[in-house]
Parts: sequence; structure tokens; C-alpha cells
Amino acid sequence: MMDQLSHSEERHQEQLAKLDARHKEQLIEADAQHKEQLAKALAQSDAKHKEQMAEMMLHMRDMLAQLSPLLHSSLPSQCQNGHTLCSTYKTRVQNLCPTCRQELGDGKAPQEASGIAIGRLGTIMCIPNVCS
Repeated sequence: MMDQLSHSEERHQEQLAKLDARHKEQLIEADAQHKEQLAKALAQSDAKHKEQMAEMMLHMRDMLAQLSPLLHSSLPSQCQNGHTLCSTYKTRVQNLCPTCRQELGDGKAPQEASGIAIGRLGTIMCIPNVCS
């Protein structure tokens, strides 16, 4: 009887080992599939991001092409603080910034002020019926 119990226990241990091995194989396979799916999703996301960046770069190039003639034909004047106004209005304010009363430059600002001015490209002071 002991012999039968011992033999039964051995068979049970063998079955558990087989089940454990099969379970490990399934986990490895599922992990590989998950990694493959993740890689595909990342590649698609990266491709979409690159496409969006390319569209933005084209849009920026077009916008710059539209702005370029305006910037080169009449450079805005800037004071030392980066305030900007159109060159026509500059003569009317006697070469002084109407905001801070600093002397206006020739369209070129110091390095620290030029970053401020770039952020204000859309807010260049131009008084209707005065600058025209």
C-alpha cells in the first residue's frame, strides 16, 4: 500500500511539473505577443507624431514666407526693453518708446530683448490712420 501511495505521489508531482512547464511556456508566449503589440503601437504612434511634425514645419515655413516680405520691407523698431512699433510711427514719437520712454533702435535689439520681441510679433504698435 505504501508503494502505491509513493507511486501515486510521484505521478502527481510529474503532472504538476508538466502543468508548471506548460504554464511558463504560455506566459513567455503571452509576454512575447504583448511586446510585439507594444512595439507596433509605438511605431504607429511615432509615425503619426512625425507626420504631425512635418505638417507643422510646412505650415511654419508657409507662415514665414508670408511674413518675410513684411519683415524685410519695414523692420519694426525696438527699444532696449524689447517693445516694438512700426518704423513709420517711430518718427512721430521722436525716436522714444511710447511705453517706457527708452530710445528706439534701428530694428535690431540686444540679444535679450530680441527674444521678447519675437514673442510680440503680433503686437507691434501701429496706430491706424497715423502710420498709413
